[in-house]
Amino acid sequence: MKPSDFQKTVQCRFESCLKKVVRHVVKDYQKKLKRRQKGETLFCELPEIVVENLAV
Repeated sequence: MKPSDFQKTVQCRFESCLKKVVRHVVKDYQKKLKRRQKGETLFCELPEIVVENLAV
């Protein structure tokens, strides 16, 4: 095997591993955003009484 072939092989393996990690991180981030959205409520959706209590 030539050194350049070996270098290409290592580079391809590294890129493959990096893509897997990035995909995993993106999926985790999307899950976290979905969980956060379930727990959050927009101010415009809050009842008027709750909004007045927040102003105190």
